[in-house]
Amino acid sequence: MGGARFGSAVRPYFSMPNDKELNQLGARIEDLVRRVENIADPAVRANVVTLLQSLLELHGQAFARVLDLLSQQGESGRSIVQRLAQDDLVAGILLLYDIHPDGLRNRVQRAVTEMQPQVRAGGGSVELVAVEEGAVRVRLTASGNGCGSGAIEKTIRDFIYSAAPDVGHLDIEKVEKPELDNRQLVQLQVNAGIGPA
Repeated sequence: MGGARFGSAVRPYFSMPNDKELNQLGARIEDLVRRVENIADPAVRANVVTLLQSLLELHGQAFARVLDLLSQQGESGRSIVQRLAQDDLVAGILLLYDIHPDGLRNRVQRAVTEMQPQVRAGGGSVELVAVEEGAVRVRLTASGNGCGSGAIEKTIRDFIYSAAPDVGHLDIEKVEKPELDNRQLVQLQVNAGIGPA
């Protein structure tokens, strides 16, 4: 199991737009972490950081053991683990401790699939190109007029970072969808046996 993350990187794991109380807790934790990092006495600061990291490591090992014990219970246990992993708050904890049962690629691919209707509504399509060492590359194909491309990119970022806050870098490769002119459209209609209107 990887070490639990510490510092302001913790907050994205618990950022839930519809949960004001949880967001306030996340902001309070982030503020306290900043205060600890700004303690003037280096020995005191180091001791506090070590204490917090040790507590996080202990909790991480306990959560990992819970998942392991559930997984040993056969299909019913694995089903519980999957349900836990789909809960936003629990998923954030599992990601924080690097013990989420779904790998980064699976979570990003699921996000890409789930965002397709919104991306299509904006006149584009998106596909996962690569996931390598925490870096994700997706390809956005959209019409050349650029209408709504900023909104589509925001949708892509929102979906991916929500499903996988542990993504280190997200690269959106933009490809222009060729526009058909009227002559090409008439030719397509004729070839399809429709005929011009």
